[in-house]
Amino acid sequence: MTVAQIGDISMGYELHGPEDGQPVLLLGGTSMPRGVWALMQLPALVEAGYRVAALDARGSGESSAPQGPYTIAQLADDAAALMAHLGWSEARMMGLSQGGFVVEELMAQRPELVHQDAGFGRLRHAFLLVLILAFIFLRGRPAGEIGV
Repeated sequence: MTVAQIGDISMGYELHGPEDGQPVLLLGGTSMPRGVWALMQLPALVEAGYRVAALDARGSGESSAPQGPYTIAQLADDAAALMAHLGWSEARMMGLSQGGFVVEELMAQRPELVHQDAGFGRLRHAFLLVLILAFIFLRGRPAGEIGV
């Protein structure tokens, strides 16, 4: 485990993969420690040759837990500061749950940090999920019940 001083907190993070690999930043859900990524995407990303940083957001894992509550904007600032600490000018990003909101915040406020193709797959999957849920909810209901 490595710890960096990021603003007012100490942030725990790990780096994996070749030093010359394209950077990927993994942002977990609420209170999700970075080690969980080792059970999911981390091994495949490293095998594909990416340089991967998995972090503990403030209040989770090995990172400091100053008095909350924490905002998504604050967590995005922390992620951007870690990228600066690592010398990364941009990265592909993968966010799970709360981490997805952090990626969205970075895309809106600091788009230069987010690799240009990041987010497309997430948005496409979110759209498909909405369609599937709508189908399940509306299936078998008469048109009059759903206002059509």
